[in-house]
Amino acid sequence: MSRTQNLVLPVAHTADGDFQYHPDEDIAKVAVVERHHLTGNVGVGLLNGFGIKNGAIATSIGHDSHNLVVVGTNDTDMVVAIEALKESQGGGVAVQDGQVIATLPFVIGGLMSNEPIDTLIEHQKAFNAICHDKLHVTAHFDPIMKLGAMPLDVIPNLRITDKGLVDVTKFEIIDINA
Repeated sequence: MSRTQNLVLPVAHTADGDFQYHPDEDIAKVAVVERHHLTGNVGVGLLNGFGIKNGAIATSIGHDSHNLVVVGTNDTDMVVAIEALKESQGGGVAVQDGQVIATLPFVIGGLMSNEPIDTLIEHQKAFNAICHDKLHVTAHFDPIMKLGAMPLDVIPNLRITDKGLVDVTKFEIIDINA
């Protein structure tokens, strides 16, 4: 991860301990949902430096496990993004105010597109533009590629997997509620 984007320990929450987004802070909720073995595993953490201001983005390209990865400012949009991602057979989905505003379908195992390359490139550019313009995701990176790297637990230091927040250098799961 770049210096401007890091998984972080919780700082913003309600009295019940739930995450509460604050627009003046660049901290969003991130989750990884296991999608291959019906384990029910969902790892949750907080992400700083992604820039998202209102909504959620989900992808099925969570390297190397290829689990679902979702980042958002609220649980409702995150759930809508996950459900829309399932319906589109994978790829990427952007949601704002409970409505899907962009999709990038990867219908081959949720990892590859069957579109011609020129069409896919234009589709990806349009998806990214919506994420940058409407959701205010940081403009200097591709949101799907950045999210796809979040669960890659062989890259230091902190990573989010379906088992939780992982300190890769110590090979430990971190309890974000501690």
